[in-house]
Amino acid sequence: MKKIEIFDTTLRDGEQATKGFKYKMKIVFVHFPMTVNIKDHEFIISNFIGERKSREAKILGDVKVSVQSDDVIIEGKSIEEVAQTAANIQQATKIRKKDLRKFIDGIYLYSKEWKLSEKYEWNLYKK
Repeated sequence: MKKIEIFDTTLRDGEQATKGFKYKMKIVFVHFPMTVNIKDHEFIISNFIGERKSREAKILGDVKVSVQSDDVIIEGKSIEEVAQTAANIQQATKIRKKDLRKFIDGIYLYSKEWKLSEKYEWNLYKK
């Protein structure tokens, strides 16, 4: 059985080991179809569980956010900024004062990926 080595973010020659991070989130709605828009550094969620007021989430730093049908793709070079942006989006769709078993509407994280440099990619598994 192979084990994954613990690795640093920089290689010995100073090159970055990671090229970037990518989080994927799923837009889920049962009751009311919500719409999402991106303006400047704001992620705007409209018609969330029938609310008239839009909810907003802050996009941090140089993170790129894109919407593809019912998926939200968050990409960036800093793991802290990518993770905090994903947390801001998920927190913006938090349901309050309703039965959470029935109201499952929201935007939820389902995948975390990172891109490694080609030099380091082969050294991930230790024999």
